[in-house]
Amino acid sequence: MKILICGDSFCATDRKYPGLHFSEKIAKTTGFDIINYSVGGSSNAMIATQLLQGLVFKPDFIIFGFTSAERYEYDESFPALLGEVTPVTVKKYQQARYITNCYAWRDNVKKHNDILRRWRYGVASDNMEKLKNYLYISMCITTCLAHDIPFCFSTGGFENTLDYQKLLEENYVKNLIDENSDRKLPINLWDYHDGKTMSPCFHIADDIIQTQYADECIKFIKEELC
Repeated sequence: MKILICGDSFCATDRKYPGLHFSEKIAKTTGFDIINYSVGGSSNAMIATQLLQGLVFKPDFIIFGFTSAERYEYDESFPALLGEVTPVTVKKYQQARYITNCYAWRDNVKKHNDILRRWRYGVASDNMEKLKNYLYISMCITTCLAHDIPFCFSTGGFENTLDYQKLLEENYVKNLIDENSDRKLPINLWDYHDGKTMSPCFHIADDIIQTQYADECIKFIKEELC
């Protein structure tokens, strides 16, 4: 069985903390093949791209960890063609190709941030920018439903940074998140982050929380696949 994970830093592993992350616990407990495309700092647009790239490997189940609506993408570089397409080469491509304003300390991002702020708060529609993030999330949900791929998800930073239900009501948009709430993970890892801890890169070093989150994912997986 192949499990695809799409998300931001909370879903990514850290080599300095082997075995601690929930995805590693899932692999150890179930023996399933884990394809983890999560990249730290990802936006919801990048997470949607992770899904579309991961479909080529025909996953049996997908775990989503969505993120804040306040993330914007920058071109990091233009890597060469992948050659053989494997889970490893695709993830390397993602990490080399895009970054977001989470990496404002990098020179190539810092120089754009003033422009981004002026555009974001002076010109752009705040309402539409938030709605776009919902559309990325809803696309992930509808893609899984269309391909008949079982999934579970955490709204992550999207839920923590805005009242998405009010946003959708104001825009007369169908709430696919609530309609699929039976696939929503009870724990939101964003709730356990102090906003400062950067190591491990997935921020939550509490083994109990990671184990509980892994168990929640495994419950969904087994209900669908076993």
